[in-house]
Amino acid sequence: MIQIIKQPLELTLDSDNGIIELSTDTIGRVDINTNNSLLNQITVAKYNNTNAIINLKSLYRNTIISTTDIAKECHRVNNLFTITGNIKQAGDVPSEVSLQPINILYSYKTIERLPSTNGTIHFLGISESLLCSSNCKLTIPFLISKDQTISVRVYDQKRNLVKLSLLEQLTTGYYIYNIDLELNYTVESITVEIVGEETINKAIRVLKNKVNTPINFRFRNQFGAIINAQLFANLDIEEELKSKVYSDQDGIQFTSEIESNSIVTIDTGYLLQSELFLIRQLVNSTLVELEINGEYIPVVSTTKKIKVYRDREYITANKLTFTYSNYETN
Repeated sequence: MIQIIKQPLELTLDSDNGIIELSTDTIGRVDINTNNSLLNQITVAKYNNTNAIINLKSLYRNTIISTTDIAKECHRVNNLFTITGNIKQAGDVPSEVSLQPINILYSYKTIERLPSTNGTIHFLGISESLLCSSNCKLTIPFLISKDQTISVRVYDQKRNLVKLSLLEQLTTGYYIYNIDLELNYTVESITVEIVGEETINKAIRVLKNKVNTPINFRFRNQFGAIINAQLFANLDIEEELKSKVYSDQDGIQFTSEIESNSIVTIDTGYLLQSELFLIRQLVNSTLVELEINGEYIPVVSTTKKIKVYRDREYITANKLTFTYSNYETN
């Protein structure tokens, strides 16, 4: 007889270990029949005479994550998957047991874990502290664990309403809300408020920094969502040239080809510890685009390390490096 000793009962990250533990008192093949084809292809081996485990980690790692438009400024990220099916023990006395539905949230790498606090609405994949300019595009990601009617309000420090979106009934899932901020008056901060059966809010400082220019970028976060954000930093771009030089039959050298790559260095200046989460997401992302001369350019992170903590210090600075091919000079 085959039995399920334990299985994930709450939402699980695809980048974490999701364990199904089985118990069986017979010898025979274990067949898995679920709605996930990769899971059906694994071989289950016992780790002792009676028990075996199935690890659900990275089942969806290579999945292409799409989005569904909810409103002009709000999209559902289709990164929530459910595994259903059964497990069968072959042999002289075959037996079968059904899985309880297992909900898995796509995550290519565990940078942030799922919230452990009670509630049905959570910010997920966003820094505790955020900065922006009075003219920027920001993305606010949030998770809903229960179907409910949602509205989003954006207001300034004096409670003046900047934006209101009535999103109506949203189903359980992961959502991103994009804000195109164009404020023509002095603002110290804005607050994004997501209202459903409960209310959560995120305060964002609006910074006027005459020393550093805001750098716009977008990246794919660990949950597969495209996030728009800003950094107040110094940007430096250098062009790296690699020449291929050959000699002809007379020994005269000539250049046959020149490869050109641009190296981008971003000096973040001093940051709060709570602002480093954004940096960690950025340098660990598999897709990053920086706005350079009004155009978003795909870049590859070459940052070797980032400083995340130093004892008795409340601020820290990092130098981020990226590279991209300069097609115009190739």
